[in-house]
Amino acid sequence: MSTIITGACALLTMVTLVHAQSPVSLGCFTLPSNEPPLGTLLPSPAMNGVDCARQCDIPTPTHERWYGFSLPSSLISINCYCSTTPPPNGDYTSCASSDVYEAYQAESIFTFDGCFSSVCASNFQEFYVDNFDECIGNCFSNNWIITSIAPNQTIHCECGGSYEIPPYNSDDKVDSNNEPNNWRVYRYFSIGPSGIARRGQGNRRSGSQSKRQGLCPEGLTACKTSNGVGTGYECIDTSAEVDSCGGCVHGVYAQDQCHPTNGTTGTGQDCNALPGILPPAVDCIDGRCIAYKCDGTIGYVLQNDTCVLGED
Repeated sequence: MSTIITGACALLTMVTLVHAQSPVSLGCFTLPSNEPPLGTLLPSPAMNGVDCARQCDIPTPTHERWYGFSLPSSLISINCYCSTTPPPNGDYTSCASSDVYEAYQAESIFTFDGCFSSVCASNFQEFYVDNFDECIGNCFSNNWIITSIAPNQTIHCECGGSYEIPPYNSDDKVDSNNEPNNWRVYRYFSIGPSGIARRGQGNRRSGSQSKRQGLCPEGLTACKTSNGVGTGYECIDTSAEVDSCGGCVHGVYAQDQCHPTNGTTGTGQDCNALPGILPPAVDCIDGRCIAYKCDGTIGYVLQNDTCVLGED
């Protein structure tokens, strides 16, 4: 059964891992009464929030996680505060509010995908944790993370999903003011078929139950078995599968209410069905059909790994 969730666009912070990459915004927070944000004020202003977070990314013997808190001081620069303490959960607020600062995790392997009025979290893992690092510690091997602030000020953390299917409908995306009554969604920054496709012989696996990393194991795409809504799916390596080369012939499969059309339209090719091909003299390599022999009886010749009609 699919689950649609509506709720608060909450915080999410990214734990610093071995392969951490760049700062990520955690949203805006209310300033303490007549006080600056927590942390140490850097002597020189930063150009923007990302610059602040990068300046705060300071190696330490105990490997603390660093946060950058940016507070506008003029139209062209901001005051930057560095801290190893994350912003208080209960202070999360709209960036359109007055007396706010923006917080960044100094390093992250995740990227912010946006705020949404509803999300689909079918088969996602669910946790209630006291801090952000616990959320990421439970979820860092997943493709998608969705968070909100629970009424008791803990972090409602959900993670899972298939890399090719976002846990939201793009129509539900809200503006960039980070209003607290919506969800924040983050994803692992390098997800996608081109990043994890494996070379070799085509690999298929029928599926009826979601795995922890999504509908299919890493490197395989959940492809619809036929056109239309309600169809099943197969797990396919689209970089190497001859009859679904470069993508899913009938489209990517989806099984939740965020994707009512049950996935995307077809983008792949059946190499055996291309004009002039003489099966099995064709292969799929890196998502591209490579022909080795063509049907000369109907006028096709081999040219740049493709069968084309020869000149009379």
